[in-house]
Amino acid sequence: MSLAIPLEHPPADRRSVDGLTLTGILVGAYLAVFLCQFDTCMLRQERIRFAPVYPLTASLLAMGMAMWYPASASILKVLWGTSSAIASFALIAIFALAGAALPEANFTEGWKYILYPSMDFLVFALSIPLSVVFASKVNWQVASGLALSALATSILIDARYPGTFSFLDTRAAGFGVNPNSGAALLVMTLIGVLDWQKPRLSLSATVWAGIVFVGVFMTMSRSGILLLGLVGMLYLRQCIRKNGLGTLVIIGGIGFCVAGYGVMAGEFARRVLPLLEANGSRANLFSGQMDAMDTREDSRVQLAMEHFEMAMERPFLGWGTGLSYSGEDGAHNMYLARWVENGVPGLLAYMLLIGAIFRIGWRHNSWECLTLAYYLAALSFFSHNLLEDKSLLIMLAITAGRAVQNTPQSSGPIAHR
Repeated sequence: MSLAIPLEHPPADRRSVDGLTLTGILVGAYLAVFLCQFDTCMLRQERIRFAPVYPLTASLLAMGMAMWYPASASILKVLWGTSSAIASFALIAIFALAGAALPEANFTEGWKYILYPSMDFLVFALSIPLSVVFASKVNWQVASGLALSALATSILIDARYPGTFSFLDTRAAGFGVNPNSGAALLVMTLIGVLDWQKPRLSLSATVWAGIVFVGVFMTMSRSGILLLGLVGMLYLRQCIRKNGLGTLVIIGGIGFCVAGYGVMAGEFARRVLPLLEANGSRANLFSGQMDAMDTREDSRVQLAMEHFEMAMERPFLGWGTGLSYSGEDGAHNMYLARWVENGVPGLLAYMLLIGAIFRIGWRHNSWECLTLAYYLAALSFFSHNLLEDKSLLIMLAITAGRAVQNTPQSSGPIAHR
């Protein structure tokens, strides 16, 4: 006869739970604001005169301290579970500071470019406790949905009134200011909106995906289309795994309807949106009227080749932190930028960061975190300064923290098939 007594968890302190819920409500809209980079847009457009990173960092610190007492155990668990990513950011910052001693380091604006990686580390570390507030899937989807809605609206405004936010009159960008950044932000927030725990082709998932597709189309971003395709394939893969091959039939039906609607909507959009009427518009990429994907004379390809040659000249120490910002155009590639600036150590530190995010997702069976790791790895081929965007830093922190908090440690997704 067994005398074992089943263990029960003590009831949670209702005041703590209510406090976290209230905190989530208060910061949800604020999260949505900087996830879509409204304040950074205002800074770049010279409509405000201070760097948003300072009030952001102070706000994160204040929120972190306010949450510490009622949720200290959960926060410690999350910080420990994401320690590999924190350490990777610390290594990137250390190598960047060391690279300041090299002769080609960029001091044209003081220590601004040298300290960027240190600010990355600080913002990321301070953002991790926010995952306790957004441990609830519903709360996180609502916050991400607010951000996606705001960003998509800003892009549509840019498409109707070119140049409202974007630096280009021929391509919409919204709060991203740069069209490629606007498209990347849309795809990134879509990751937070989708349900990765119970993936299915629901009406809400289809609507959100359609909104993002329209927004990315308005930016005319080739990298945005590739990123959206990557996230879409990963989500559809999960839908098929969870729901069987019958999902393919649903995909075919939705695709047929979307294609038919797209043809009619496209003709209407050409008459209403000025940027689609411009001669040589990149919109023709989708209609086959011009070969916009021809990269033989693409400046980015040339820039990549030039930076690769520079990296090979000084492969181990690099040329100096901030060199990517010294010219009019950077490398448009995070791997090459880290390699050129801080040599092999800087490149390896950045790759360790991607690996850390992937490992967190794998250990905790979080396809949301895994998808964000794939997204970061892919986006790094198209940008040399993406870690400056606080939206990505906070998305990485919260997604990794959610993975640690919501899913017990396991051997990876394979164990749950």
